[in-house]
Amino acid sequence: MRSRSWVITNLAIEALVMSTQQEELMKKLEAFMIQQTQSNYDLKTSTNDLKAAMTALQTNQAAMEERLQTLTQNKSNRQEEEDESVDKMFESDRFDDPSE
Repeated sequence: MRSRSWVITNLAIEALVMSTQQEELMKKLEAFMIQQTQSNYDLKTSTNDLKAAMTALQTNQAAMEERLQTLTQNKSNRQEEEDESVDKMFESDRFDDPSE
């Protein structure tokens, strides 16, 4: 009889140990899944942050290119005005010069 009760006790203990191990594994699995979910969220957040930074950089680049184009056009216009002014000065000097 004693051996029978010993077997039953051992089976009960073994079942309890297996149940405890299963609970621990389930907790580890749950923690892993939470970690993966957080990692995925962090990755999405990082991706969104990068997209926003890229958009901001592209916007700044477009604004800088537009500003450069405006400055280049203004410089070109000023150069034309200066050239015209110099041409007019030479023309008026040429006609006013009594030696010619």
